[in-house]
Amino acid sequence: MTIETSNNRNEGARQLTRGQSARRQRLSPWRAARGFTLVEIMVAVTIGLIILVAVAQIFATSRATYGLQEGLARVQENGRFSMEFLARDLRMAGYAGCLNVNQALNTSADFTASNGLNNSVNFENAFGPGLHIQGHEWTATGTWNPALPTFGGGATQLVVQEQTDVLVIRRGAEQSYRLTAVLADNEAGITIPEAGDIDVNDIILIADCNNLDVIQVSTSTVASPLETLEHDTGTAPGNAVKALAKAYGGDAEVMKLVARVYYIGWRGDDNSNPPGLFRREMGQGTMGAAQELVENVDSMQLIYGEDTTADGSADIYRLPAAITDWSRVVSVRLALLLRTPDESGPDTDTKIYSLFDDAGGSDDFGPPNDNRQRRQFTTTVQLRNLRTD
Repeated sequence: MTIETSNNRNEGARQLTRGQSARRQRLSPWRAARGFTLVEIMVAVTIGLIILVAVAQIFATSRATYGLQEGLARVQENGRFSMEFLARDLRMAGYAGCLNVNQALNTSADFTASNGLNNSVNFENAFGPGLHIQGHEWTATGTWNPALPTFGGGATQLVVQEQTDVLVIRRGAEQSYRLTAVLADNEAGITIPEAGDIDVNDIILIADCNNLDVIQVSTSTVASPLETLEHDTGTAPGNAVKALAKAYGGDAEVMKLVARVYYIGWRGDDNSNPPGLFRREMGQGTMGAAQELVENVDSMQLIYGEDTTADGSADIYRLPAAITDWSRVVSVRLALLLRTPDESGPDTDTKIYSLFDDAGGSDDFGPPNDNRQRRQFTTTVQLRNLRTD
């Protein structure tokens, strides 16, 4: 009896203890949760920072690589465009319609080219034998040889980057108009189909397969669908005489004179702007506004292939100062140095770029001492239109 009572008491105590413990667990669940220690938090933060820095580094590297590749792609695109643009105009140098075709077929023919303008030797008015192409070379003395020309007898209007060359191309325009009637005499007005691109004061070429005249349009009379161009004296620069070399027939063509200067300059002639390939067109006896063709062009260099044996092929390549007869120039070697728009990469460009290995070394460019990437482009262009003398 006594033993059973004691056992019952012990069992009751145990049940009471278990009940109290269960109640404490239900009333205070937070006592069973465990937190992170300070060391664990610091380790986690450190690992997170390492991952963040790695991701940022990958992003920065990817962005720099993308910028570099985009810049190089732009350089490649601009280089191809520049070369194609210049090469196309060079191939047309000296073009005067049938005159060049006939000369290519019959080199014994008698060709004449007459420039009837006042001041016909002025840079913006000149066209004739040996004037289809001209070059100006930067020299070690800090000048261009031959000297850069003046326009209209005034000060030079070209602002050119030093250590770069200047190229002049003269030719007839692609658009030409066949005479609709034989001229009554060599002073008669020139009647052609109505031309939308020939205006009063324009300098034009009239040529057949043997003769060429350079004149200025003094007046234009339109009786649609025809237009008659007069070539009186008295305009500016003006025709020295009204008479042409001959009374041209129905096989003659009329076209505008295209005269262009290519050079390396800056937008607004401000050398704080990036250098670029520029062009200025000469028309109506004056120099037109500068046109930026391609930006970020550091240098342009040219050497000229001279035909010394009259076989139509270049026998020697010379600098402009060494050429005494430009009518013998039949090809041109052209080199351009282009750069990326922005600086990219960790390496400083300390190179000296020699686009052509000439004796004076005056055409060397650099060192630029910046972080831009540069590419050199070169080509040789055969002039399609032979000389007209």
